[in-house]
Amino acid sequence: MEIIRPDAATFLDLAGPLLSENEARHNLILGLAGTLVRHPEMYPKFHLWVVRDGTSVAGAALMTPPHNLVLADQAEEGALEALLEGVRADGVVVPGVVGNLPAVRSFTEAWILATGAVARVVMSQGVYELRRIREVPPARGAARPAGKGDRDLLEAWLCAFG
Repeated sequence: MEIIRPDAATFLDLAGPLLSENEARHNLILGLAGTLVRHPEMYPKFHLWVVRDGTSVAGAALMTPPHNLVLADQAEEGALEALLEGVRADGVVVPGVVGNLPAVRSFTEAWILATGAVARVVMSQGVYELRRIREVPPARGAARPAGKGDRDLLEAWLCAFG
């Protein structure tokens, strides 16, 4: 397997089909890569890796230091190991890894073996995907500016939202 270190537009061209296969699971890496293309000033320093096996893309990751490495689901066995070697060869300090299970678990275990680092889970989250929209009847009434008498209601809404 070959490691490619493309620019942001090429990263999306190469890894985009792999990432788009499960867009909900890859929303972070897709969003960050899109930002690197459209607003490169947001992340003046970044690293992009694509793992290619022949002509097919087997894996991908990106990192915008000082933030964690963002790992895509891997399409082929061996892609994580190739990616790990590419990241290590670049001398990148990896403060943490973000991605989906089991890819993050496998990468982290391999990273610990290769570097002697210590790892711990800081946050576990789920991925939610909207698959259909349920029609909701329109609310009665009309929009209006909030007034002084709405303060208690607005505070309750803000607290409930938070």
